Amino acid sequence: MFGRKKKSSDIFVDMPVFERVNQEHPSASKRAAKHGRRAMLVPDVKPHANVGADQIYANTAKQREEWFELIFDSQVREEKVTAITKWLVEEHRMHRWWANSIALSFMAWRDSAKTIATSDKKVLRATYELPIENARAYTIFAQTALYGQDEVRRFLKQSANDKLVIAFDDATRATLIFEPSSENASFTDLNIEHEFIVSPAAYRARDKYWGELVFEVIERVQS
Repeated sequence: MFGRKKKSSDIFVDMPVFERVNQEHPSASKRAAKHGRRAMLVPDVKPHANVGADQIYANTAKQREEWFELIFDSQVREEKVTAITKWLVEEHRMHRWWANSIALSFMAWRDSAKTIATSDKKVLRATYELPIENARAYTIFAQTALYGQDEVRRFLKQSANDKLVIAFDDATRATLIFEPSSENASFTDLNIEHEFIVSPAAYRARDKYWGELVFEVIERVQS
């Protein structure tokens, strides 16, 4: 009787052999990058608000003013040090020491700005309620012609339906933030911060200017 034919075990012997490489899914490297931390030199002292600008830039890759702007544009701008620190750690992968120091520095700047507003009159802050929706309010205030002839030098920043930063010809700067009213979705809260005002007289003039401008807009939309 014929025996059972054995299967050949060398049919792949002439094929190239590739070394197995343990490759991660691309999402794994993204997760690692997200949860990683920047390489930062951590001083052997407690976090404080007076860290040098060059040290901040060398260890965080951003200027102090850039961090202030990011915090100011975030939901934690009016929060306390702990919340700002946590936000910097979680959202920007910053070491806690640097996050805490920058948060302290931002708080010092924010509080000093409020003091200036009530004493030296160099920063004007005002809030108005507009009887129109957020998008329409932004569109109206984004028109250069609204501010008067030769008043506005240029728009420094325009974030649709959210924020305008305006440079005026008198070297002052105004930031307008548009937020839907928490009480009425068809209304808008307009927060204005006008900086670099040089004198009490100029402060009063700007206060009057914004009051009249907002009143004009409200009359226009209600007519």
